[in-house]
Amino acid sequence: MLDRWEITKEQLHQDTMKVREVWNQPFMAEWEQEAFYLQFGTPKPENLLESDRGKIESDTIYILSNKALDNGAVLIVQPEIIEKVGDLLQQNYYLFPSSRHEMLVYPNSGHSMTAQEMETVVRRMNEQERSPEDLLSDKILFYDYQERKLKLATEREKELVEENELQEDKISEKAENQPEKKEEKTMGIIPRF
Repeated sequence: MLDRWEITKEQLHQDTMKVREVWNQPFMAEWEQEAFYLQFGTPKPENLLESDRGKIESDTIYILSNKALDNGAVLIVQPEIIEKVGDLLQQNYYLFPSSRHEMLVYPNSGHSMTAQEMETVVRRMNEQERSPEDLLSDKILFYDYQERKLKLATEREKELVEENELQEDKISEKAENQPEKKEEKTMGIIPRF
């Protein structure tokens, strides 16, 4: 193919990177604001990835895509984007595969659903509201802000269970190794001072 186009491998790479920079510019906004913009023509929401306001609210859902909102879910393979989202939220977060066009960012601020429950919600939405060509996955991803790692949410949940079991084992072991305290016998006499 390179011979037919009469370009070098390096030129193809450079051209690809230029197109990627123009076409795949990252975009993140509050999901609700973006939905109102698309449906009702309200003002376009601020791109939080270009914002200089520091930490953002962490009790809402965000959309992560490219500015064209076309095949934007691919941004999750760019570590600098995933890390930037973590830096903006300053906490762990989940990535829901909304479609091949976008991911939903769900901050980990005290939610009560398990990874399997979240995946069930995504699966139902995918079955009911997505065309087959737009489906991405039913798997929820988890970004660990401290470790700066992206992993499956089910893996993270398993890690937490294992950590809790290890802690419980340590507590039990410590309790077993403690010498028993002898109760003082007072022979029914209560000292008075």
